Amino acid sequence: MRGGDVVWLLGIPAALVGCRGPTDATAWRRARAACGLDEGDHPSTTLRDGRLPTTLSEGCATWLAEDLGVDWESFGGSPGPVTGGGDPLSLTLMGAWALVAADYGTVGALLADPDGAAWGQEALAELATRGGFRDPDAAGALLYAHVLDHVDRVAYDPGLEGVGARFQGGTVYIPTTGDPWDAPPAWMASVLVHEASHHHGPAHVRCSGGVDPDCDEDLHGIYGTQAQAIAAAVARLDPADPLTPIACAQSQIYIDAICRMVNHASAPGPCDPGALRASCPAP
Repeated sequence: MRGGDVVWLLGIPAALVGCRGPTDATAWRRARAACGLDEGDHPSTTLRDGRLPTTLSEGCATWLAEDLGVDWESFGGSPGPVTGGGDPLSLTLMGAWALVAADYGTVGALLADPDGAAWGQEALAELATRGGFRDPDAAGALLYAHVLDHVDRVAYDPGLEGVGARFQGGTVYIPTTGDPWDAPPAWMASVLVHEASHHHGPAHVRCSGGVDPDCDEDLHGIYGTQAQAIAAAVARLDPADPLTPIACAQSQIYIDAICRMVNHASAPGPCDPGALRASCPAP
């Protein structure tokens, strides 16, 4: 990743990035087991709204934190359950949980996504080959391997309050946050994918008409990859679930936040107002 990158949350800037980790589905399977997720169990509540639908056990939270390389001392805490608070560590672990819990479809479908940036698809395809992934395998396992392949250490920096998370020397510094609605689990999962993608993707550019240096020129940048992850999870929601329309509406907020960071978000693509609605499961 390029130093100084910032990913904006829905109301607060944040980022995650990294280094080396497992390249096959082993870490994803072990994380799911640690979090009590049976094979084929993908709680649709991961995309419901800004709140964590379940308490993460101490074992689950600790496992996810170790996978991400969390610096416990910097957060001023120790391993324990996560109950849905808005503190920086809880929000980060919520995102990791959503990444292993949500259904992102299959590896084959993800790699064939026509909206995926060429560099991003090539990087994921290379990782899939290296990790022995097959087309029918869970795309979530590939995305988690992608994150762990590049995330090294995550630490807390209270001096970043109101500024945004920063990456420096292989460490991601997380800012003070206050409201879980600013960083719901599904959004934080996409942020993890975003930051890992900086290992291969283009650097951000200055936003048009502003001083913010952390936009993308078009949807072939890092934000496009983040939008792709959100759309993949939305497309796999259960059409029989009466709350699926709510999940789709909430996810549109995520996409809108991403599109505000893209200078030329031309259609067709994730920033087309009808694109996400079209990908939502039909009732």
